[in-house]
Amino acid sequence: MRFSPLVLTVALLVPGGVSAQCGARDEVAQQSCRTVQAKALPADLRSYLAKSGCDVKGGSNYDEGYAVDLNADGKLEYAYCCSSAPHGPCGMKVFASSAGKWSALSEEVYFSADTAIPCDGFVPLATRTAGYNDVCVGGGDTILKFTGGKYVE
Repeated sequence: MRFSPLVLTVALLVPGGVSAQCGARDEVAQQSCRTVQAKALPADLRSYLAKSGCDVKGGSNYDEGYAVDLNADGKLEYAYCCSSAPHGPCGMKVFASSAGKWSALSEEVYFSADTAIPCDGFVPLATRTAGYNDVCVGGGDTILKFTGGKYVE
């Protein structure tokens, strides 16, 4: 089978491998997504993360995460690397603010964050559970669903 150079180029440049394994992306949530580093997190979230034992030192190898509106309320939720190993994936948690207080919406989920393309490693899906987008992480290995007030596998 032969493919034209244009078809091969498009296949390489268009993200979609993750969502192809997980289901359709929520394009509205996807458009709200951006990559974040510690210095770009809201100050009160950085403070909460530090008190919770998360590493929020800027410039570390795992100073990465995503900001995305996962429940279509106009406010961003944050998925941020809370702990890291010397090599391999980070332990990322999802955080949200409600009534001015931050809380973790998930336990640590280990996957390689790739901040080159916003939300290509943390994909908000078109499917929803309890008002929040289901999320595909880990290259399609894990689907998180919002159940009982938390994201769980």
